[in-house]
Amino acid sequence: MRKTFLVMGYAIVFILSLPLSAQENQERIDTAVTNRIISEGFNHSQVMSILRDITEGCGPRLTASPEFMKAADWAKGKLEQLGLENVVIEPWGPFGRGWSMKKFYASMTSPQVLPLIAYPKAWSPSTKGIVRGNAVYLDAKDQSDLDKYKGKLKGACILLSDIRDVTAHFKPQAERLTADDLLRLANIDGPRDRGRSRRFGDTAAFRKIREQAAFNRLRLDFCQKEGAAVILETSSGDGGSLIVQGASVPQPAGQSPEKRIEAYDPQAPKITPQIVVAPEHYNRMLRILQRGTPVSIELVLEAEFTEYRDGRNIVGDFAGADLKDEIVLIGGHFDSWHGGTGATDHATGVAVCMEAVRILKALDLKPRRTIRIG
Repeated sequence: MRKTFLVMGYAIVFILSLPLSAQENQERIDTAVTNRIISEGFNHSQVMSILRDITEGCGPRLTASPEFMKAADWAKGKLEQLGLENVVIEPWGPFGRGWSMKKFYASMTSPQVLPLIAYPKAWSPSTKGIVRGNAVYLDAKDQSDLDKYKGKLKGACILLSDIRDVTAHFKPQAERLTADDLLRLANIDGPRDRGRSRRFGDTAAFRKIREQAAFNRLRLDFCQKEGAAVILETSSGDGGSLIVQGASVPQPAGQSPEKRIEAYDPQAPKITPQIVVAPEHYNRMLRILQRGTPVSIELVLEAEFTEYRDGRNIVGDFAGADLKDEIVLIGGHFDSWHGGTGATDHATGVAVCMEAVRILKALDLKPRRTIRIG
């Protein structure tokens, strides 16, 4: 991993030294400087130290949270320490409420004790103290199925997902692209349309997706109105990993995507606390229930919402020389989800960019153009 980061950092610094256009081919590559950059990167790298500061020092950096603001202050200080100018934390636009997890614990307590691999969804509200309730599998595919559970969910811990098939992994989780793969990608004509309309159109498959999304909103709203204590869902990760994002808000029927209400919106309605559980543990609880054995769950979530905030960027300049009014922009996104330290989301990119400007400063190199890191 360290070697990978070093190559990435050196590559960025090398790219920064290239001409901006073919017309500027008189700016020849200085191989002596390139060799110094390589030497500094491989022999005196600080990229892993920077990465540890972001991931383990700062930790999770959920957008608009106090933890993000603390991490942003660290990043501003680091860029100033590296010698950058005009370093600011600037708003990029209105976002919503901050959210911090203060305490969380979850366990199956019967028929056996099983501390659960689980995490609350971001912007999920707190539970009302310690929840001790029976697990209820909401086995509902339509409105008539939901009606069967009326009056049966108050104070219950709802298992909302079906059992998820977890298969063994016999192939690497990542594979390198071959030269042929890269050539094929390079020869693709025109931009690829990533919109749903191109992928689905008004097909039966897309209509089914929309119908399922509408029913998912009904289920959430039903659990809320019936007084469920907490909703548990299975994670899309496996092998002990857990993927968790933001809490879901039941949307009004026919709500257009641009008017969708998110859990971080100050106007978001009251919702039931939502927890994501690793599939190995979620499946186990559901299998026990399906054999007719009651399952009891104990959990507590203490979360704190903070005031409405703008989203923030951290920006700084490495001033150029004769072409200083021309800007070369490098960067990555600094915020992350709350369920981990945000190593690949996106501390790796931030660390590489910081290491790139550190190398230039360490070698006392003066780029012609201003390098802006964001």
